[in-house]
This record gives sequence, structure tokens and C-alpha cells, in this order.
Amino acid sequence: MTEGTNLLILERSTASLTGAKGSYILEGVFGEIGVKNKNNRIYDEKEILPHIDELAAKAKQGVLLGELDHPAKFDISLKNVSHRITEVRYDSEKKQVLGKIEVLDTTAGKEAKALIDAGIPIHISSRAAGVVE
Repeated sequence: MTEGTNLLILERSTASLTGAKGSYILEGVFGEIGVKNKNNRIYDEKEILPHIDELAAKAKQGVLLGELDHPAKFDISLKNVSHRITEVRYDSEKKQVLGKIEVLDTTAGKEAKALIDAGIPIHISSRAAGVVE
């Protein structure tokens, strides 16, 4: 992975995010180390761990944003923002990247809330930039 690149951890995790009924704070597995994801990639700790602290710091600042869908571009479009990532951490025993999101009251966020209210599972679909070997 290219250093200094804004990136998230893993693409198309198979796990759903969960939250308390009526809540728009969701949490769950953002990615797994050593497990093939839906893009047929397997990441190891040396690729992921250097970025966890940077992402966690941005999450604490409230500036790590996400879109409702999986956009084609790496730049986040503010008009499409649906949520803020509020926590990113690594569980070394389970080898999982865990996190929390807060669904915002934006247009895309309201669409996400409607899906949540209807019981539709919400998955994390992260993007990364770099070289895959």
C-alpha cells in the first residue's frame, strides 16, 4: 500500500454491522486478516496495521466519512456522505478490524436510516489504494 494514502481497510466485508433497535450507531467487523474477502483478496497484518492508528485518529476527529454505496472514485463526495466512522480498532486475537459508524442526517444518511428501519443488513464496503501483489 502506498504510504500517506487515504484509505480504508478492506473491500466488501461479508459481516453486517449491527446496532441497538432504533439506533443509528452501528458497529461490527470492517475486515479480517488472513481471510479471503468478496474481492478474492487476503490481507495480512503487515499491510493493514500501519494504517490503523492513522484511521483511528481521523475517526476520533470526526473526519472519516463514508458514502451509502460503493462509489467508483476514491474521493468522498460530500453530497453523498451517509455516515461518519467514529471508531476503528484492531483485535489482534480475532485478527479483525472493528469499527463503529454513526449514520448522519444527510440525504444519503436518511436513505441508510430507511434501510436500517426496514431491517435491511448494512455491510461495510471499504476502499484501498495501493499495489496488490
